[in-house]
Amino acid sequence: MRKKIVSALAAAAIMAIYATPAKAQDIFDSGDMRPHFGARLSLDISNVAGNIDNYFEENAIPDLTNSGAGFTVMGVYNIPLYKNLYFEPGLGIYYNTVGLNGTHYDFRPNPEQPESPIGVADYAIDGSVRNWGFRIPMLAGYHFDFTDNMRVSVFTGPQINIGFYQKMVYDVHYIGDSGVPADEHVSASCYGHGFRRFDMQWVFGAGYHYGRYSVAISGGVGMTNLVDGQFSGYKARRNTFSITLGYDF
Repeated sequence: MRKKIVSALAAAAIMAIYATPAKAQDIFDSGDMRPHFGARLSLDISNVAGNIDNYFEENAIPDLTNSGAGFTVMGVYNIPLYKNLYFEPGLGIYYNTVGLNGTHYDFRPNPEQPESPIGVADYAIDGSVRNWGFRIPMLAGYHFDFTDNMRVSVFTGPQINIGFYQKMVYDVHYIGDSGVPADEHVSASCYGHGFRRFDMQWVFGAGYHYGRYSVAISGGVGMTNLVDGQFSGYKARRNTFSITLGYDF
């Protein structure tokens, strides 16, 4: 009877060992040098950095731009370089928005203080800038393998955005004694009117991987100016914060 119990315990221990996920032999070297494709889907929060709002403030609309939501769908190709160091270029399509919300003020003479005109609310703007385009990240990263299925990665690198469509879409709500009885809806292309199609960001991020699946957070810091022409002398850079779901093939 005792021999049967010992044999059963030994068998259970062996089965438990085989059922437990195997630890990676080296946290810094998985030994897997296989290039592979992957798919990524990101939720993007975008905002505009720089002094571009000063332009609108000088034209009587302070603080016009604010954050907006969008997404990116992308394919990537992961290329192992040395141990767990890798290079991962990608190509995707993005849709990003930036909010437009502000009030225009009509500055009228002030009989009591001629040097300080009276600011009277004239109309309010409510809408967004909508931008479609290609997104090309060229990221380098390193992953730390805790088990065969679980790893954590950090990555950084440049990202190029090439716009093929960008529009301002907003409603104008007239206020008070503006003299215009009806509201207006405006839809106008940005390209050719002071906005550039090309910009570059620098991306920093970290990800958690389990098997073929991953989730990552990253930030893209704008490096180039988005405006010129009528906005000459002003700066506008695209900043993004992204939450990304991924699958590796």
